[in-house]
Amino acid sequence: MGFAQEWVCIDSISGTVYAPTEKVNLFSIGYNSLLDTYLSPEHYSGFELRYIREETKNTSYVLSHTWTMQGMVSDTEPRSEKASDLSAMANLSFGMHYHFRNITNLDIAFGGQAELFAGGTYNTRNGNNPAQLHAGFDIAPSVRAAYGFRLFRKDMQLKYVASLPLVGIQFSPAYGQSYYEIFSEGNYDHNICFCSPANALSYTQRLTLDIPFKRFALTFGYLGDYRQAEMNSLKKHYFTHSFVIGWTL
Repeated sequence: MGFAQEWVCIDSISGTVYAPTEKVNLFSIGYNSLLDTYLSPEHYSGFELRYIREETKNTSYVLSHTWTMQGMVSDTEPRSEKASDLSAMANLSFGMHYHFRNITNLDIAFGGQAELFAGGTYNTRNGNNPAQLHAGFDIAPSVRAAYGFRLFRKDMQLKYVASLPLVGIQFSPAYGQSYYEIFSEGNYDHNICFCSPANALSYTQRLTLDIPFKRFALTFGYLGDYRQAEMNSLKKHYFTHSFVIGWTL
């Protein structure tokens, strides 16, 4: 089920109607846990704000592609509350999926996506090497599912989206290496690292409910983003649990 009305894809057997495009805008607020041993051996925790813009185009009854853009900021503190990590990140991903729509009211799609991300973290207490750059690229298998049902005389839809990066690359300084050495002195020390679940097991999932109105659907639910890596004798993780709310067209 979609809410765009320019034209529609119709299954010739069942007569089920699918909108050609679906545009989702979501805002999220939630809990964030951060560890970056380049900046500090301590765990930091706090809140995160995020914006998600997603557009899915059904190119045929069984094929679709999706562009997803995300921007997030977080403010976290250690237990001592004597410092804070200020983080910002931007993500851009493109995915393609094959749909299985043979079950009544259920649409399951499998495929893959490529994601590019960049951002950084600034530690307010550090005088030397106070900031850390986060940048990388990965390829991930992904799944998308949607189940339509009727409740309170409305055709609602429950959606689930998930991805698990399999291969990629990430930037990382070596243990004890300064950014001055990397960018001013040109001292490369394996700063572009290969990533896989063996050293960067990560997972992203989103569960939402669409409640339709005349021109849009109110969308709300849960977002879980669990990213971690161990490279060049450094560890980092960025875990998010948040509530999302927005609208779907």
